[in-house]
Amino acid sequence: MCYFIHAVTPATLQPDFIQQYLDLYDIELLDMTDVVIDRLPELNYYGILRGCSCDFVSQNPMKNNAKEIHDLIGHLAAQGDLLLSIVLDEGQFKDIGTDIQHAINRYLRLEMTLAEFRLQFPPSKPTNISYVIRQEPNTSSELD
Repeated sequence: MCYFIHAVTPATLQPDFIQQYLDLYDIELLDMTDVVIDRLPELNYYGILRGCSCDFVSQNPMKNNAKEIHDLIGHLAAQGDLLLSIVLDEGQFKDIGTDIQHAINRYLRLEMTLAEFRLQFPPSKPTNISYVIRQEPNTSSELD
């Protein structure tokens, strides 16, 4: 059983930005857009990993890279509404990477601002959830 975090965004991460996160923080930003089943065509899907994502939902500040994850989410949210999905893979999906859109459709979504997200992440009790991080409260987007 492992946690996996995925970001769904209209933004496209540049290769140098992806490499910087890997080199500096050992955080892999894996572009999964082309392999996601039933994906929304106008959005990009990125895995946020270190093998899995368990470290990033940990309450241990030596492991969770909270500042770097907050900065990453801030960077993505600055480019448009963002959906951040946290899924505990217990074998309920054939492949959590390709099935992430199915997981997103299945689990609870919470809408919030970036400031509210920063107060709640990492979660004290990680669960299967998606955070919809809005530029402005109560606006709609292709993430609905």
